[in-house]
Formats: sequence, structure tokens, C-alpha cells
Amino acid sequence: MKIAMGIDPGTRTLGMAALFINDDGVIRNMELATFYIDKDNAFSFDPEDVESRFKRIAFIIDSAMKYYSPYIVGTEKVLFNKMSAVGFETALMGSKIIQRTCMANVELEQVYAFTPSDIKRSVGVSGTEKNKNVILRGAINSYVLKPFEEMLYKASDHEVDAAIMAKLAYLKTIGLF
Repeated sequence: MKIAMGIDPGTRTLGMAALFINDDGVIRNMELATFYIDKDNAFSFDPEDVESRFKRIAFIIDSAMKYYSPYIVGTEKVLFNKMSAVGFETALMGSKIIQRTCMANVELEQVYAFTPSDIKRSVGVSGTEKNKNVILRGAINSYVLKPFEEMLYKASDHEVDAAIMAKLAYLKTIGLF
């Protein structure tokens, strides 16, 4: 069995999904999680301190990589539009941390970064639609995530996005995206 992982990156909220894929290519199970980076759950730090948030993000991703040992990871690309210079620099630092932390896992074959257009295209949504229910319906209607309909309807936006990232990474490895 192989595991495809999806990460919806954020410096305040991080979504993760793990798809468990049988040898015949059928997804057997899915696990979802949302991590609130700016909440003091396990560490004591200033939530406005960007470096502290990145350390926590790296710790969470590293822990997930060690626990799941995925063969493939899908994440969202850093966007250039509508982002201030400070916001972009912060997002870029976060993206680099995600890439480095993921690639430190020797079992990992590839980390794919997808644009919002890739995500929308994969679920049959076009234009500027970002409504969770629209994206969710598309994700569920796709043949890959249909068995997890009930779980996805209960999931956070970040978990749904992470599940789509994992799905895209998986489809990319089998040549269907």
C-alpha cells in the first residue's frame, strides 16, 4: 500500500490529508487533519512571530512525513497576485519550508505544487468560484474521492483542499492529470 499526502499550506491554518492507496490503485482510506498554527496547543511562542510559526509548521509536516511515509505529496503553489510584498515573502518562506521538510523524507518520490486553476480544473469548476460547497461537490463527483463523500462534507475547507492536493498528486503519478 502507498500513501499520497496533500497539504493545504497556511501560516495560520494548515490542512493535511493522507490517501491510502492499494496496489491495484484503489483508494482504501483517507485521513484528514487541520492544524491551527497560531494557537498555543503544544508550544509556548508569540503567534505573531513568523519564525516561530514556521518552526511549528516544519515540526507538524516533519511529524506527518515520519508517521505516514508518503510516496508523493501535493501542495498549493504560492500565489503572486493580490499579495503584499511582506505577505508574499512570508508565503514564499512557508513554501520553501514545506518543500524542504517534505524532501527530507528519503522515501518520497516527488512534491508537486498545484495552482488554484489546477485545483478547480480537477474538480470541474471554472472561473472565480471558490465557494467550499462548489469545490466540495466537484471533489466528491470525481471518481477518486466519491467513496469519502460523508467525510468530506464534515471536513474543514483546509482538509478538503488538502484532499484535493493528495488526489492531484496521485493522479499525476498515474498519468491522469
